[in-house]
Amino acid sequence: MMDDSFCTQTVESYFASSLDIVHVFPTEIMFLVFDWLDLESLCLCRSVSITWRKHVNGYLGSLFCLDFVPHQSVLTEDGLRHMLKSVSNLRVLHVDNCWLSVTEENLFLIAQNCSKLSVLTASRCKGVTDVGLEAIARQCKELAEVDLSSCFTISDVGMMALSKQCSHLKELHVSSCYGVTDKSITVLAQQCLGLTELDVSYCYYITDQSIKLFLSPKCKLKLLRIKGCSKVSQGLESQLMSNGVVVNNFF
Repeated sequence: MMDDSFCTQTVESYFASSLDIVHVFPTEIMFLVFDWLDLESLCLCRSVSITWRKHVNGYLGSLFCLDFVPHQSVLTEDGLRHMLKSVSNLRVLHVDNCWLSVTEENLFLIAQNCSKLSVLTASRCKGVTDVGLEAIARQCKELAEVDLSSCFTISDVGMMALSKQCSHLKELHVSSCYGVTDKSITVLAQQCLGLTELDVSYCYYITDQSIKLFLSPKCKLKLLRIKGCSKVSQGLESQLMSNGVVVNNFF
C-alpha cells in the first residue's frame, strides 16, 4: 500500500534510537538523499515524524516528474492521493495501468495541484472519466502530450474539453476509446493546429469526415495511427501520405 502504512515498528524504533539526520543536514542535502529512494521508501520516511513528513512533502513539491508505473500493482487510491496532495511543480506524470488508484477524485487532485503539467499518461485506467478529464483540461492548459489509450469510459465530452482548453497539444493517444467519434476529432483538428501525433486506432466511429481536416495546410500532423478504423477510406490515407503524414507506421 503506497501510503503511511508502509511504516513498520522496526523503522520507527530505528529512527527513534538513532541520530535524526534531518536535524544535521541542510534541506538541499536531504533532497539529494531522497533522490536515491523509491516511492515506497519515501512513504516510509514520511511516517517517521512530523519533521520527516515536512521534508518529504517539500521534496515532492520540488519534483518535475513522477512515474508510478513500476508500482501500479501496489499503488492504492489513498497512496496516490497522499502523493498528489504534496506536488505542485509536476511537469510529467505517468500513471499508466494504475487502475486501482486512478479515480475521478484523484483526477480532480491532479487538476487542482498540477497546473504546470505538460505530459500525462494514464492509459488503461478505468477510473478516467469525462468529468475528471474536463477538470484537468480546465486547469492544466500547458498539456502537450496525453495518453488515454484504453480508457473505455472517455467520450466526445471529455475529448472536446481537452481539445478546446489545451490548444498546445502535440501528441494525443486515445486508441480503443470507443466513445470518441468524429465530433470530438473535428474539434481537435480545428483547435490543436500544432498536433503532430495522433492515435485513434480502434475508435470505430472515426470516419473521413474528421480525418480529412488534417489535410489542411494549417495542420502540422506527422504521425497518424488509425488501425481498425474501417470507416476511414484508403483514398484519404493516400492523400494524407502524399501530404507527408506517416499513417499506421508507429507503435
